[in-house]
Amino acid sequence: MADARHSHRLPSLRSYSGLIYAALALMIAPLASASPPASIRKSSRYESLVREIRQISSGEYHSWISRWKQRWGSSIMTLLLEVSQDAEQPEKVRSIALMSATELVKETASPRLHTQAQEALNQSLKSPLWLMRLSAIKGFKQLEPETLADALAQALEDPALVVRAEAARNLCSLANSEQDGNRKWRAPSQQSLKMLAHALHDPRNYSEGKPVWVPQSALCALAGFHAQSELPAISRLLHQGQDPELFRLAALSLKTVKKETPRLPARSSHAPDAPLPSEPQ
Repeated sequence: MADARHSHRLPSLRSYSGLIYAALALMIAPLASASPPASIRKSSRYESLVREIRQISSGEYHSWISRWKQRWGSSIMTLLLEVSQDAEQPEKVRSIALMSATELVKETASPRLHTQAQEALNQSLKSPLWLMRLSAIKGFKQLEPETLADALAQALEDPALVVRAEAARNLCSLANSEQDGNRKWRAPSQQSLKMLAHALHDPRNYSEGKPVWVPQSALCALAGFHAQSELPAISRLLHQGQDPELFRLAALSLKTVKKETPRLPARSSHAPDAPLPSEPQ
């Protein structure tokens, strides 16, 4: 007859492991069967909005904005911002969503929405997709945050010519509206002025010795901001002599910066209105 002391032997380690796995299975089962959180689920409104954006040509989204606002009210702004940051969506869809959102947000006085929109624009400026970076620049111009001039200046370092050209052209426009008492943005920092000066000589902004959009607009911006600290960079263009038109613009900009002549108009040969390239160079 077996010793009674051995009838109550402790369970083996293998038995304990089995009990632990069983307990974990019971704990995980409810989590696996539960619905994903709302932040992960795509709502029917979200999916409907994406379907409609997919049908829109890039330049035709304006007519849809009033329909969306009428249908979904102020919540459409948050929805559009969410779509713009959804990496699963095509870049065209995200681009249209971002520009539509900023166009709507600029009409509201909600600090929360303005903050959300600016965060989305900042993230889009860092996107690996050139179209998103270009859309962010256009969105910044719509929203006109305090940091507008500095944000545009950062984009002068963008690898895509189309993005640099759009940033420079908007800076030219800003510089020549600087005295507008209703402006929301603050003057560019010294670092931003140096970026404008660098754009004058950046070899990426030249093709066979000819300036391609960016240097002309950068001259316009420096003249409009009366950037006297960057006079040496402007003067260097006079000694290069590669392009007669750029030489003329540089000489005129020098006089403007030195306040020998009135500031240059925003719409001049400094800021050409020729269509920008549709693809990055």
